[in-house]
Amino acid sequence: MMTMKEACEYVKNSRLERAMKHRVEVTKGDLCGSFTDREYKKISISQKSNFAKGKKASYNSVWRHNNLPIIKTTI
Repeated sequence: MMTMKEACEYVKNSRLERAMKHRVEVTKGDLCGSFTDREYKKISISQKSNFAKGKKASYNSVWRHNNLPIIKTTI
């Protein structure tokens, strides 16, 4: 039978062991490194582009509720 402190210590140690084992399996023992110049130049990041969305929204179904006929009521 374990006490609560022993159980907490066991869980903590088992998590550390599993994490270490996983790290070794994923990296195959090698350390992770940064990108090389060739890998860095392959990455392309586009800027925010919302210019095309504005026109599409204004001519499509977003604004169709403005084309409804006006209903006049008499009080």
